[in-house]
Amino acid sequence: MAKLVISDFSRMAKSLCFRIYMGFAAIYGVITVLSEYISLCNAQNMGFDVNFAIDRLAFNGLLAIMFAAAVFAGMFVGREYSDGTIRNKLVVGHGRFGIYLSNFTVCAAVNVLALLINLIAVFSIGIPLMGIDMSAGEAAVNIVVSVIAIVSITALFIFIAMLVKSKASALVILLLFTFFMFGATSFVDSLLEEPEYYGGMELVATEDNGFEYRMAEQEKNPYYLEGDARKAFEFLNDFLPSSQLYRIASLNAPELAKTAIYDIIVLIAVTEAGILLFRKKDIK
Repeated sequence: MAKLVISDFSRMAKSLCFRIYMGFAAIYGVITVLSEYISLCNAQNMGFDVNFAIDRLAFNGLLAIMFAAAVFAGMFVGREYSDGTIRNKLVVGHGRFGIYLSNFTVCAAVNVLALLINLIAVFSIGIPLMGIDMSAGEAAVNIVVSVIAIVSITALFIFIAMLVKSKASALVILLLFTFFMFGATSFVDSLLEEPEYYGGMELVATEDNGFEYRMAEQEKNPYYLEGDARKAFEFLNDFLPSSQLYRIASLNAPELAKTAIYDIIVLIAVTEAGILLFRKKDIK
């Protein structure tokens, strides 16, 4: 398997798709910082009191990396099918177990590298320009959990890419799957953020014919989740790797250790299922 991994890394390093991916990760990080810095400077010039710390945008690139990872997996594995590389590997005696794990290893390493390049671009430009309030420990924990989550998501992408021989079909399915994950993440998060009660201030007339604001009567929110339904959605919010990336990007991930464990469970389960199905796949 070591020879397979080395060979795949060598082929990947020469790939134009890989270079574009790494360039995208770096440029996205630079643009994120500069656009935020310009917006904050404009707000400050208008008299607003703004916080220039980069904390809230430090991990904004996670979701962009997730979409780019789906494209890369489809291109990398799809080319192996279209060029007959997988068939040739089988002919020369490589096992399907090794082929599957080799593709997963390469794609996971590339995605982690893209994530780290994006973070390096953000921190190296953002800290001198804007400063940071986040401690080194907090940043390190978020980075480690982000890496675990992106590896878990890679396992999902490789599962799909290795079972779909057409590169075009794999790309379409992977992108649709990624949009579905993102949509599910947004839906779950929006439900959990619903307030339990509606209410606010209302303008009422006073006895001296004046007006004043008073607290309005609180009304129960019919969309607020309770009981088992809330527990189920909270579990999904912790379990889905895309939800974890979304929450880390929003700096709203309180139980990082638990989410990392869920990621490892997804990684192992999906990889085992993928290897089992790939072994039964007819490769002409």
